[in-house]
Amino acid sequence: MSKAVMTIHGFLTSTEDFGVLYKMLGDYDEVVKVKIPGHDEKVDYKLFTTDATLFAVLDTFDDLKSRHDEVDVVGFSMGGALTSWLCTKRPVHKAVLIAPSNKYLNFHSLFAMLKFYYETYADAYHGSLGEFGQRLRWAESAVAPHAQNSMLTLRIGIRRMLPNINIKTYSTFKDLMKICNQALEGKGKVDVPSLIMWGEFDELVPKSSITHLQKYFTHFKTLTYKDVGHAMLMTNRGPALSKDVVAFLAE
Repeated sequence: MSKAVMTIHGFLTSTEDFGVLYKMLGDYDEVVKVKIPGHDEKVDYKLFTTDATLFAVLDTFDDLKSRHDEVDVVGFSMGGALTSWLCTKRPVHKAVLIAPSNKYLNFHSLFAMLKFYYETYADAYHGSLGEFGQRLRWAESAVAPHAQNSMLTLRIGIRRMLPNINIKTYSTFKDLMKICNQALEGKGKVDVPSLIMWGEFDELVPKSSITHLQKYFTHFKTLTYKDVGHAMLMTNRGPALSKDVVAFLAE
């Protein structure tokens, strides 16, 4: 029995969204990175349309399915929402929806981030020994990796998203999310075994997006992470989270 997996990246980003995950997919006969029109390689967002995007997703799946018995799909952000849409249209074997943006924006992310930083700092400080300065440095070192992850997400936003988001690109993204949600509502129930992953720091995707998907997927597993934001697989937690993806796909 042959099996393939396809990945679908996010809005105004690229296949880099998946970090080290690609190195862990060696058990598949074929791994295909869906490139959303206008996004990868020679970036030209004029090519980013609803029809072109949906065609790219369907065409990639149909091509893989014509050559393999099973096709799994892993989607991030907008790609996660598109994965939920694909599950209503095609016989997806397993689906992984990472920070799926069926609903957006998350206005509680900053509060969640600051709360986590405070608790991490306090726990490290009170749990350490030594004089005052040493305890402060220990607490600061405990928070530092998480702060680096937050800065990484911010840099991605500044480099890729802020310069390119405009009425046209946002309108296309909004229309795609509407199409994805309408497909779920029309289908009613989706029987594809699915893993839904979300970080409480997520700057784009609120928890309501996760609960929204849980209404439609009948066989799902949800993993919530207290210490990551939207670009979760690109952070220093990426390898551990990628292992969660691979473990689910291998079950």
